[in-house]
Amino acid sequence: MEKNWFYRKTSADNICIQNGDGPALESLISLFCNEGDTVIVPAPCDSRLFADLYIRSKVFIGAAKTTYEENYEPSVQALEDAYE
Repeated sequence: MEKNWFYRKTSADNICIQNGDGPALESLISLFCNEGDTVIVPAPCDSRLFADLYIRSKVFIGAAKTTYEENYEPSVQALEDAYE
């Protein structure tokens, strides 16, 4: 049966639901990253994320600083700073 997901047609075969952001991030990282890669996430975030992802996937976390005033959305400058 065809349904809409964020206004795009899709089927249930194309949707993956996971319990919690940690397992979801871990799955994405295992699919797209190699050992030693760096993943940029918005900060502040749960500090356990840094150690957990390194221990499990051997990837590093770069933090793009965000603020309440910016609705916790990283700016291009924050992403560039985290990249360096």
